[in-house]
Amino acid sequence: MARAQRQLPVLTALLAAAAVVGLSACSSSSKVAAQSPAGSSPGPTTAVDRSAAVNEAPGIAAVAGYHVAVFAKAMGSYSNPDSVVVDAGNVFVGFQNVTAKDGSDKKTSTIVQYDLTGKVIKTFDVPGHQDGMRVDPVSHLLWSMSNEDGNPELTTIDLSSGAKKQYTFGPTAHGGGYDDIVFMGGKAYLSASNPTVKNGTNPAPAVVTATLGAGTVQTTPVLMGNAKAKDFNSGADVAVAAIDPDSMFINPSGDLTLDNQAGTTLVSIHNPGPGQTVKQLTVGTQIDDTVYPQDAGGRVLVADTKGGAVYAISGTLDPKTPLVATPDDSGVNGFVGKLDTTSGNITPLIVGFVAPHGMAYAPAA
Repeated sequence: MARAQRQLPVLTALLAAAAVVGLSACSSSSKVAAQSPAGSSPGPTTAVDRSAAVNEAPGIAAVAGYHVAVFAKAMGSYSNPDSVVVDAGNVFVGFQNVTAKDGSDKKTSTIVQYDLTGKVIKTFDVPGHQDGMRVDPVSHLLWSMSNEDGNPELTTIDLSSGAKKQYTFGPTAHGGGYDDIVFMGGKAYLSASNPTVKNGTNPAPAVVTATLGAGTVQTTPVLMGNAKAKDFNSGADVAVAAIDPDSMFINPSGDLTLDNQAGTTLVSIHNPGPGQTVKQLTVGTQIDDTVYPQDAGGRVLVADTKGGAVYAISGTLDPKTPLVATPDDSGVNGFVGKLDTTSGNITPLIVGFVAPHGMAYAPAA
């Protein structure tokens, strides 16, 4: 945490500048700086709430109206938290430990089950480098994806008995692994991560459906990495160019939405399937995860992977305004901000994280 404290003056300066103007959307580069929109004039500096940094989250600072507290920390047996899932009053955090992203070291990750106060209930070991994780609303099994860079594996966990089943994949069309999982309309969707990019495009599937067989997973393409889409604002035809499929979520319109992280876009798929329509929004910088707060009285949990902790953000939460996590490899310091879903601008709200990644909404404890 000392590193975060040393960064705080720099990050606070970024926060003050970006709070006024936002991060301007830029399709030509993932490394962007805070810029004023054309014709705008500087406004007053947004106050920084240092109470969280002093009391509950050392090294973390938030704009006025937001509060940050430590929800859980890495322990001796598990480290590097990433995925966060909330289900039926439980919080599940995937700790990647120190594992190879393609599973080549044959090590294991740890999933920790907490109650809503952050008390540990159970732990589960899963093979490989854990990343995407969700609870199937039909079977109530926890699905855990491993090895997003290659040699993907899926583990399902019966949360009542603790029984685990392992599933493997055949050779992937895109050359990498699979990352996030979303259940929607009775189907399981996976993001096809770490694709082989050719001349700046990804000709392979970027999103697939997954069907469980006898120890194997069968996949069917849903969105190709070079598919056509409509620009969210102009309506012009654009290429998806999903060079880095990462997290996924369902937006308030019910659309399956893919975070094309290195491509700095969000790709929304309406009615996934043969008649689907696709829109693309260019955002201000790379984002790792996106979450819509379900109500203003809850919390947004964010895993600071390299910081070794999961934080709870509360305060001025708006169910219509998503929060996003920008990791440390995105061209700017790691922060959590709010996304303007019309312009694509991102305004930092909480700074001082080392590498924020997975996020989830949780009700108040």
